[in-house]
Amino acid sequence: MVICRIVNDIRKTSQEADYSFYVAQVENLFFDSAIITLDEFGIPLPLAQKLELQLNSKDGVDEILEKLRQLDLTKIKLSSFEIELVQNTLSSV
Repeated sequence: MVICRIVNDIRKTSQEADYSFYVAQVENLFFDSAIITLDEFGIPLPLAQKLELQLNSKDGVDEILEKLRQLDLTKIKLSSFEIELVQNTLSSV
């Protein structure tokens, strides 16, 4: 990573800087990577955030999509548009 090389070159210490964790967090907008994946499948971040508590974001993408399929969306505070959006996304995956 360029920023690490620049900092390490300037500091000249034995302990090298490593910003990879921070960069990964920035790339994911400080959201869990599973939530970002839902966004990539077509579920907008604000809607994915509403669903996050019902889904174990530590699981892989396939497991999250399966849990989303099994989830009773009517028991969550979602608008009819949001429910339809999730259903359309799941039908296309």
